[in-house]
Amino acid sequence: MLKEIALRFAPTRLAITPLHLIPTSNLFRLQAFIPELIAKRRKLSSQRLCDWLQVDNSRYFIKTTELNSLAAKLRVTLGLRRRSGARDWPIAELRNSHRASRATSVAPKLLGYSKVRNPFGLVQEVALVFEDLTEYINGAQWLRQYHAELPRLIPRLIDCILELNRLHIHHLDLWLGNFMLTDSVDPEVRVIDFENCFLQPTEYLPETLGYQLGILYEYELHKHISEADYDQLTQAAAASFTKAEYQRFARFYGYYKHHGAGRKKRYLIPRRGQLVTGKMRLS
Repeated sequence: MLKEIALRFAPTRLAITPLHLIPTSNLFRLQAFIPELIAKRRKLSSQRLCDWLQVDNSRYFIKTTELNSLAAKLRVTLGLRRRSGARDWPIAELRNSHRASRATSVAPKLLGYSKVRNPFGLVQEVALVFEDLTEYINGAQWLRQYHAELPRLIPRLIDCILELNRLHIHHLDLWLGNFMLTDSVDPEVRVIDFENCFLQPTEYLPETLGYQLGILYEYELHKHISEADYDQLTQAAAASFTKAEYQRFARFYGYYKHHGAGRKKRYLIPRRGQLVTGKMRLS
């Protein structure tokens, strides 16, 4: 059944644009696999689906995401942005992941991508091919196994955030699930899911870092460490700030340790230095 759906969806072999060297035989297997993954995603009525593909000694991580509106299909096909100036999420992930993986080994390599078109020529799906991280587990899984090592882990997570910020890659969705760690007491740390990033120098780095460290605590870490102990571990990250910069950092850090932020609201932090809560905007 899946093969029949895949054939109706993509009667010809799907094309992948490689960003790194992929052996020709592996490329053919990937091009045949992606329509099957799309068919599976459709059967599950999901907008996004991920899977792994083993080809001889190589293993790939493939993520496919549907553009679920005509407006999104038109924007991506024509290379347009949303009214807000942002790109649609699958294209944002493509562009941000490529830039991040070229800039630092903290980000997994984006090996290739495909913009899958419907019979009318509109892009309706974006598939990304990443290096495989089979030997890694996400931060929440790691913590269940190595809970006593949490005080040693947090400074390493912060170092990843600081490295990305130095490269003007301000990741705005950093929680334990978006850190990937090797399954060991002394893990190597990587960062994933770069669709929600601000990729420019920002005049509001204290606010941005305050948000990032606050969200890291609020989304998961607060279940495993006291606020006082977490505050102590984060002090070094703001050590280079002036007194005025530290006050800006502390304001955002203090707020976001206890509050989440929607995608539009969080994007205003590195862009305008705004803290938005409900209908109230605090400049």
